[in-house]
Amino acid sequence: MTLRIHAIVLSLASLNAFHAVADTIHVPGDQPTIAAAISAASNGDVILIASGLHHVSQLNPAGKAITIQGQPDGSTIVEGDFSGPTFVIENGETQSTLIKDLVIQGGDGRYEGGSWGGGSSNGGRIYVYEAGPRFENCVIRPCGETDPDDWCYSGYIDYGGGAYIHSYSAGRGASFVNCTFTGNEATEGGAIYRGGGDGNTLTLINCTFSGNESYYQGAGLSAQGRVDLIGCTISGNEMRSSSYGNGAGIAAADWTTYVNLYDTVVCGNYGTGISVTQISGGYWTSEWNYVSSTCDYPDQDEDGYPDCVTDGGNCVDRCPEDVDKIEPGLCGCGVADTDTDADGTPDCHDDCPEDPLKTAPGDCGCGVADTNVQGDLDCDGDYDTADITLGMGDFGIQSADRNGDGVYDAADVRIAMAEFEIVEAGACPADTNGDGAVDGQDLAAVLANWGLACGP
Repeated sequence: MTLRIHAIVLSLASLNAFHAVADTIHVPGDQPTIAAAISAASNGDVILIASGLHHVSQLNPAGKAITIQGQPDGSTIVEGDFSGPTFVIENGETQSTLIKDLVIQGGDGRYEGGSWGGGSSNGGRIYVYEAGPRFENCVIRPCGETDPDDWCYSGYIDYGGGAYIHSYSAGRGASFVNCTFTGNEATEGGAIYRGGGDGNTLTLINCTFSGNESYYQGAGLSAQGRVDLIGCTISGNEMRSSSYGNGAGIAAADWTTYVNLYDTVVCGNYGTGISVTQISGGYWTSEWNYVSSTCDYPDQDEDGYPDCVTDGGNCVDRCPEDVDKIEPGLCGCGVADTDTDADGTPDCHDDCPEDPLKTAPGDCGCGVADTNVQGDLDCDGDYDTADITLGMGDFGIQSADRNGDGVYDAADVRIAMAEFEIVEAGACPADTNGDGAVDGQDLAAVLANWGLACGP
């Protein structure tokens, strides 16, 4: 599915103050384990993890504004053990703590709420409490197929099989961008359980939820706080019991919980009982979403988004013949909203698309700044003879420097005389034809023009 950049701009990647020079710590090149690299890292550092399977035990960024990054081809797998979630993030981290390009699997939930038998196990792969980290390009799943030593452990999870996000505080909203949740299981919130309240927002952008399971509601997402889904797809998730709740795809706790959908597809989620719905509880939606018990929708450009064949309605793609756009944007369907010079005006409306300082040629043209010197026709910042010459040309007046050598001299006079058929005088003023002799031919020339008026 082609990823989209939506009109809602989210400032999710603002950075804290870092130390002067950020370092890249390679695992296992510089540090033997990811945990050791985190211990050695300072704010702003990047931990770059090699391809392969990496066994971990409750990785914790410890409140540091660092990047924990795998290989962009998805070949870096981080696998947790039975001691708790694969990632534990609970020290007030913000969007400056970035986890990207990882397959996150295995792990067990964090047990909370009293002695065994009276509490709950939360967050199989990811546990976030009073923090707001950012995840990008990650796959969150239970044990994968690449586990030759049977290290991987996926325990029984009550809330949030893939991720448990719990936060009340403002400014601590977690986000997931271009992430896939698949195969995760929990009693509630098979992929994600979002606890807490509306003090902040869990943001999900271009994420896919499929093949997740819950015993009760919210096989894809169960929410007790604000969640924004932008360009996401939640489909093929199973709710195994309808005795509690009926939202197989998304379940909101009550009508005070807002799960906001933008350009999002929720379809084909299923479960037992006749009361199973795709979304339940308190949510509101923008105009362009597709919510249906089936995923049998028209998709002419095969971009994965349901086509809009009428104005409004249950659909997402307002550019059904443009595989790169789902909405007209600034330039319309079929035309990319490209801004080559990054001046904030797309090329389709920019007459100077490669000049970041101008959107129209103005007096001096694209790529040249317009001056404020009156009469500066050549845009060099001065009013000089070059500008006078250009001005003469505008009025059909030719330059006195007829041969263009930069000097007005006798050569220019002779050229001008020739243009007006004026014969240059010889050594004697009476030699009108310039043959070096004063004779009858000169007299004939004078008589031929005798009596002609010389004035206007």
